Amino acid sequence: MPFREKISWLSLGGILLAFGPYFAMLLSGTPPWALNPISAAWFIGMVSVLATVMAVGTIGVALTNLREAQRPSDERDRMIARRASSIAYAVLAPALWLALATLFVSSSLSVLVNAVLAAIVVAEVVRCAAEIAGYRRGWHG
Repeated sequence: MPFREKISWLSLGGILLAFGPYFAMLLSGTPPWALNPISAAWFIGMVSVLATVMAVGTIGVALTNLREAQRPSDERDRMIARRASSIAYAVLAPALWLALATLFVSSSLSVLVNAVLAAIVVAEVVRCAAEIAGYRRGWHG
């Protein structure tokens, strides 16, 4: 498995681990909708979990194969990343419009903030999944 594919798997797992419990709680009906210190602590915790998973995981993956980790990305890696970013943008743009549409349903700023955060997280999950699929299926142009 190529180094950058391993990093994509790590990113996908880190995002799901960090943001999954938060959005599961929101969908369960006991959400911290208000923008207050508790929701700020949740956000700081999510970002901390993601940063820790990515830092420790990347170091671990790099130590397993230093030569491949030090090699610059090649044309195939760049094409897969470009295609995955294009797919993710196609998800992000309408998701952000839907997030803005929450203003018509609710006047709460916290609903908008959570909807925008969800749009960004979903687009990033799609990007990681598209990169993984690109390596698995051999997309490169």
